[in-house]
Amino acid sequence: MLQNTDNRRILVIKHGALGDIVQALDAFASLRAGNPQARIALMTSPGFLSLAKMMPWFDEVIADPRAGY
Repeated sequence: MLQNTDNRRILVIKHGALGDIVQALDAFASLRAGNPQARIALMTSPGFLSLAKMMPWFDEVIADPRAGY
């Protein structure tokens, strides 16, 4: 887990189909590269929770129970 020394927190909300998430991988990597000290969380559909937890760019992954998958 990255240490947050500047207290910036970023929430990325990404629902949609698997292809939408795959297309966002470069954006996720760029977001982390540009904010190396920030605490970045991803909120996604419950069906993508396992996949999202394998992504190295997020400090936390949150399942949105309102997203129907």
